[in-house]
Amino acid sequence: MQLAHSLRLEVIAEGVENREQLTRLRELGCNLMQGFVFSRPVGAEEAEQLYWEIHNSVSGSSFTLNAASCDSGLLEGQIESAVTFGAR
Repeated sequence: MQLAHSLRLEVIAEGVENREQLTRLRELGCNLMQGFVFSRPVGAEEAEQLYWEIHNSVSGSSFTLNAASCDSGLLEGQIESAVTFGAR
């Protein structure tokens, strides 16, 4: 991660499965994460629905999503599902 950050790149961790991994990756400065700790895999319809729910709940406000901003289990799942939907 230090090498990536020194090159001004963002680091994405995939397959984050538990709180211990999440905590360690936060400590190391990982920029983005996805995995079961956030949400189970969802189909395209559910992902789109979650995306719009989140989009509508934050529209008109300044909103930055990163690992440090995910503290509620429900919110984590919804946000990560939406982020994963946009990335695939």
